[in-house]
Amino acid sequence: KMLVKNILKRNKLLAVRLFASGIPADFDFSEQPNVEELKLKHPDKKTKINLCGSIRDAMDIAMGSDDSSLLFGEDVKFGGVFRCSVGLMEKYGNNRVFNTPL
Repeated sequence: KMLVKNILKRNKLLAVRLFASGIPADFDFSEQPNVEELKLKHPDKKTKINLCGSIRDAMDIAMGSDDSSLLFGEDVKFGGVFRCSVGLMEKYGNNRVFNTPL
């Protein structure tokens, strides 16, 4: 139940879907992040990014923290169809970011 509460605090669409499904949960719809739970160092420094940007950031963090991680697929070397891997080949090299047929 606590997990559901935490998810609902961050995602309005999911909140609406869970509400419609009948799962009981108390939540608020505020736009303010839970600074204590997220342990944000600078909560005033927020940047809005789209889904593709967040995917790229997540892949960058994963590749930066684990040298054994790879990114491969169709056109990912050049940024991918949705441009979500732009710059990762230049940053991590051909050995870790490469094209393959799926």
